[in-house]
Amino acid sequence: MVRSAGPGRPHRRRRDARTHRRRLGHPLHRSAGTRGGVTAARSGRPARSREDRPMSDLVEQTFPSASASEFGRSLIAPGGPYAVVEEDVLGERMAVFEKRPTSILELLTDATAAHPGREYLADEDRRLTYGEHLAAVAALARILRDEHGVTPGDRVGLCAANCIEWVIAFWATQAAGAVTVAMNGLWSDPEIESAVALVEPRVVLGDTKRLDAVARAAPG
Repeated sequence: MVRSAGPGRPHRRRRDARTHRRRLGHPLHRSAGTRGGVTAARSGRPARSREDRPMSDLVEQTFPSASASEFGRSLIAPGGPYAVVEEDVLGERMAVFEKRPTSILELLTDATAAHPGREYLADEDRRLTYGEHLAAVAALARILRDEHGVTPGDRVGLCAANCIEWVIAFWATQAAGAVTVAMNGLWSDPEIESAVALVEPRVVLGDTKRLDAVARAAPG
């Protein structure tokens, strides 16, 4: 509980907190002076954001000692685990990690390849490993493509309670190249009808209760 200091009495906790920050060299109490809670530099040069500084500067800041700096540079050097290269991203030239995942699905397949037998999902007393989950994802993705005509770029609605099947359905739409449209399972019929009319999904996945609501709200 925080009690009022009362009229005419300084708030000891607030004063002590300010004193504590000064003793620790808090950034809001640097000798350069502050304006509006932001440290004002006296050099006259505008401070560059992290985005404006070259990667080598960021490495030097992260690894200040010489040996640590060399280690940091080796991480982003060509052939390193975090090698940085320049590529065009949405029409802009920028530095990116060379070995980064190129899609959200790749995050799942990489994790599954590394830990196929490790537990991935738990729902009360139900358990699913990475390998079991990916097999279920692949099976549902095939159904979406072969039986429902889902093609890359199509929207697939997902209206269900929180459960293992929700996760499988999400990843299956990604595996099919579709756009997942997550719909609130607590929506009323008019809200579901509005969402379906807005996004025009190729198909809606869900549990029986919510698919009945979808059928009532948006027949056909």
